[in-house]
Amino acid sequence: MKAMKKIIPMLLACLFAFSACVSPSTPNSSSSDNGGVVDSSSTGGNDSSSSGDIDVDTGWKDNQNVIVNNGAANTPAQGVQTEAEEHYQTKNRLHKVNVTETERPFVVEKKSDYKILVPADGSGKLWTAASFFQKYIREATKCTLPIESNETYTWSEDAKWIVFGRSDLFQAAGLAMPADDLKASGYYIKSVGDSVFVAVQDDYGYHRACLALLDHIVGYEMYWEDTVVFEKDGKTLPDMDIIERPDFEYYIEGNQIKGDGKYGMGFDTGIFIGTGGTTQHNTFIYLPKSTYQAQYPEWYSINDGGAGATQLCYTARGNAEKYAKMVETMASKVIGYMEGTPSLNNITITQEDVRTTCGCDQCTANYNKYKSYAASIIMFMNDVDDIIQAYLEEQAAITGKPKRMFNIVFFGYHKSEIPPAIKNADGTYSPVDENVICNPNVGVYIAPIDANYQHSFYEQENVAAAENIKGWAACSSIIYMWIYETNYYEYLYPINTWDTKVETYRFLKEQGTIFMHSQAQYNQGAVTHFSRLKDYVDSKAQFDVNVEWTECADAWFENYFGPAAGPMRAFFDQLQAHLRWCEINHPTVVTGNIYNRMENSTIWPKKTLDGFIKLCDQAYELIEEVKETNPKMYEVYKNHIKLESMFPRYAKLRMYKGTFTSDEFLAEAKQFKTDCSNFNINRYREPDSAKMDSIWLDWGV
Repeated sequence: MKAMKKIIPMLLACLFAFSACVSPSTPNSSSSDNGGVVDSSSTGGNDSSSSGDIDVDTGWKDNQNVIVNNGAANTPAQGVQTEAEEHYQTKNRLHKVNVTETERPFVVEKKSDYKILVPADGSGKLWTAASFFQKYIREATKCTLPIESNETYTWSEDAKWIVFGRSDLFQAAGLAMPADDLKASGYYIKSVGDSVFVAVQDDYGYHRACLALLDHIVGYEMYWEDTVVFEKDGKTLPDMDIIERPDFEYYIEGNQIKGDGKYGMGFDTGIFIGTGGTTQHNTFIYLPKSTYQAQYPEWYSINDGGAGATQLCYTARGNAEKYAKMVETMASKVIGYMEGTPSLNNITITQEDVRTTCGCDQCTANYNKYKSYAASIIMFMNDVDDIIQAYLEEQAAITGKPKRMFNIVFFGYHKSEIPPAIKNADGTYSPVDENVICNPNVGVYIAPIDANYQHSFYEQENVAAAENIKGWAACSSIIYMWIYETNYYEYLYPINTWDTKVETYRFLKEQGTIFMHSQAQYNQGAVTHFSRLKDYVDSKAQFDVNVEWTECADAWFENYFGPAAGPMRAFFDQLQAHLRWCEINHPTVVTGNIYNRMENSTIWPKKTLDGFIKLCDQAYELIEEVKETNPKMYEVYKNHIKLESMFPRYAKLRMYKGTFTSDEFLAEAKQFKTDCSNFNINRYREPDSAKMDSIWLDWGV
């Protein structure tokens, strides 16, 4: 069966790759064992419908910005998930969700007896959650529930409240926190009488609790910042008994998402304390060379490829006195940032963005002993953390408040990606010795930049990255992951990570990962080639790694494109099948690396690009029915289609200029430039200097 899964996409791709076929495709699977890895020198910065007439399914859904079940084709998923059935996760997950529908009135004819109660001294995170809940209940029901913080409320079974964080009322209702560990982002939602209570262990939990409430009360789902669906009318309030936390404690978006989109899709708005305007590659921000190098040259690297001081020396050249001063100085800087941002509980101390390390005698000795450049980093971070944790304990004793939870995170990246761990005979890993076991509040932020992202981390192509992560899991109980889902060398060309990423998330959950960042085009206003599907899958799979890729894709196409779901799904299926075909037949060209040079007419025949564009033209025709009935959504759908057209249009203009007349090319190029401006597509490559202006100059527009 596995072999058949690998053969099917190849056959399908053969059908589609060199044809101008515009009818919807047949299933495509994932996974082949071909491909390669390309080395790179810089990080990825700071992602079957039948042909013919389309049947109308007129089921009920109301929504803020979307028409649902309004003529979209029945388009079951075509991208077969990569051996997903073998890797479902069962350990260290908390999804106890018991919801029972009732006849209890909630909002009837735009009116409700309910109010939202919050504590007067509630945190910013609590107030944000309560306000977001209020806003989207209003969007779904046209009723605004008041938010009140009056301290004189008396508990009654007949009270009609949605209660965020009122411990007095929580206790008065006879409630106590569950025994389950909710950690930072978990939540407890419990119905008592006619009221619903929301309680958390840490204020991060209010975010996902708010979205869970909206889901169960009005059927809320956000597919993109402009595409919100409510599958329930909110007339009744169900009974809820929910003890839940995300599978990854923290996760952030890959591409830029604006407005309510980031929060509304469940992405954290930021978990790391900023250090001088950044949260990564910041060691020289803590210990700037201009301030300290003259007095403490031992703090900075030597002998790293013949360059100057490009990293810290985490051993201070073996000088105990200078090392102690370095640790003390770093800890004081961290404490300063920590005190300035009391709402966040993670900070990074992360190496500079170059493939170098210190080559002093002490660093070299540590490397020879541990076979890992990260060994010196771990010991340094542990010593810094000892000072910070002692400080936090002292503050807790002074204030009488619980000790603040606070983590330090360093990079396992480039030369430090290999952990100081030994593989045992049974395939498990152990740290080389106790000196390289991270403190309980010290975590590693692993960035496998050289992985093949066309494949999951369970597959042969990514054995090296997977083994490194397993080794790190033996050295640290806190694993943060930075993976990738875009092509940093050529932003407007795709990389086939859509279905493999769910399996990768399952692998990372299995290793104990608590934070997930799947980086995409962070500095691009909008991203073509179905990258917003990746964002949606991220939002679902990072919350629950056992979600089905196919179900996520089905829902996204139906709601994001509305009546145009059929041809747009065909476009996607053919694109994915084509990329699998290219991976098998051109493995040195289509490598799955994030610096893959994809602008190559060998893998993008003009007929294939024309076929994609024709499917977009079909999609435009299918949304005409919405133009009069819902002009707002017509514009949303039109822009969604146009954004996906940008990739094949760009590829044709770049590689097949000679197939246009001069007037045709100029007209197409001008329209493309206008569309880029409207979408804020301003870069063709990752660096901020790689602006589209150079493309316009080349095209004469």
